[in-house]
Amino acid sequence: MWIAYLVVALALIGMAVAVRAVERNAADPASGRLVKVKVVNSRVEAELAAGLLRSAGIPAVTNFESVGDLYGLKVGPMAEVRVLVPVEQEAEARRLLESPAEDPPGSAGEGTLPTSRTTQP
Repeated sequence: MWIAYLVVALALIGMAVAVRAVERNAADPASGRLVKVKVVNSRVEAELAAGLLRSAGIPAVTNFESVGDLYGLKVGPMAEVRVLVPVEQEAEARRLLESPAEDPPGSAGEGTLPTSRTTQP
């Protein structure tokens, strides 16, 4: 039984090393590929960040290890979810992700929640 655990552990380590190698190649400006701009431990948070970038016109994708999702891992390299953008738009993407959240101009409420209206019987 311990051999099965050893095989799984080695497979996980091998996949993590392969992902790191791909990320190093993707970060090369001459390759014209994608670069990592954010790493989180939640697919929801990664999709929110990617959605923010897409709404600003920056193509963004998320990348994660499916085995981490399969086993419900929430910490460590197998639980990481990466947000990737084209190398040419890395600076703009980082600026957007690091800036404080604000409402778009002309939005209803300008940052306030709507008040509930209750009627008295």
